[in-house]
Amino acid sequence: MSDLIAALPGEARERLRSCPQPEWVPPMLATLTQRRFSSPDWIFERKLDGERCLAFVRVGAVRLLSRNRLSQNQSYPAVVEEIARLPARDVILDGEATGVWGKPGVVAYNVFDILWLNGRKLTSLPLDPAYTATKHAVIGWVRAAAPGLLERGIRLNALCPGFTDTPLLAAELRERADIPLMSAAFVAEAALRVLEDPETGHAWVVQPNRVEPFRFPGIPGPR
Repeated sequence: MSDLIAALPGEARERLRSCPQPEWVPPMLATLTQRRFSSPDWIFERKLDGERCLAFVRVGAVRLLSRNRLSQNQSYPAVVEEIARLPARDVILDGEATGVWGKPGVVAYNVFDILWLNGRKLTSLPLDPAYTATKHAVIGWVRAAAPGLLERGIRLNALCPGFTDTPLLAAELRERADIPLMSAAFVAEAALRVLEDPETGHAWVVQPNRVEPFRFPGIPGPR
């Protein structure tokens, strides 16, 4: 994860400024509206039914806070434990904790964004580099955490689908898109296939003509 900043384009890196990690960052919240819209300047993600949590990691210590700044460390101890395993000593994550609340059970922390990394505020980046860095970090975490989780009988994989034909895709964008669109049913079947696969720590590429794990060492893409 520490290599994310170095991997950014030069123009994006120039926007970053070094400063101390803040005690709090207000999360971006949904706004109630009667009008649905779609725009290439926006990225839409699935609404999860869980607890919005920001994770503040500083020198290995983890603070998991709700959007009202209430500590959730005791509510999601497994999430705190796994975040502490991340290969980053200074990071702020924005995500949603889902699953059993306040007691042992299956839980997950779904990361939306990396807000802060190694003394730099990533929210000053343009949308595309910031979004790319976030997804890059999630895949890196999947690969790093998978071996330890496997010892506890838990398999961890990432699903990386391409463009999917859903109601979030407005009609005008659907007509302009010069790319094949997958059906939601196709992506769902791919997810079930990944669940049944005995391997762990993979980033599964889901495209209209293939569903297979990304081959990382020395290969630019799945073949």
